[in-house]
Amino acid sequence: GAKPAIQKIDIGTGESTVWHNLAGDFVERVFIRQEKRGAEVGWESKVRKKGTEKRVLCFSGGVGWSTQPKTGGFALVMDGEERVRFDVTNHLSRWSSDDDSVELFYLPTWNSDVDTGGFFFLVLGDQVAAGGGLVTFSVRSVGEGSKRWFAIDSRQEIARLLPRLMEALKPLHP
Repeated sequence: GAKPAIQKIDIGTGESTVWHNLAGDFVERVFIRQEKRGAEVGWESKVRKKGTEKRVLCFSGGVGWSTQPKTGGFALVMDGEERVRFDVTNHLSRWSSDDDSVELFYLPTWNSDVDTGGFFFLVLGDQVAAGGGLVTFSVRSVGEGSKRWFAIDSRQEIARLLPRLMEALKPLHP
């Protein structure tokens, strides 16, 4: 099953704000915008070593201001290396690295006209972080001149929320 992704947030060049989370509640979160190239927020994940099951990490956050100009989007960086490009979306989305070794899924559970909040899932293939341990991830703005944003909830409650999400999804996978 999925494990909580975030051990510790590294705010980087991000800023703190209070905005709607995956349930529409106002919570504190850390965000970056696509205003400046290289704006970055990161975190550390404890990754188990590769085994028979896919390694899935989950964190809560959101993306938004979809009506702002489209730029190069965001890059998901793993241990200093850019792996996946993604952008603001209003619906369930999947992005992957060129070799499919890293996949990012986003499941929005709250939305307005231009913003969403939800769950992010990182799926790691056997070829990355095979030995497990602490892995550093970050999300970086590739573009500039747009107020599109990416946010991570400051308080990650994945351990509590994930079982409830799985329960809610059960009817889809009888």
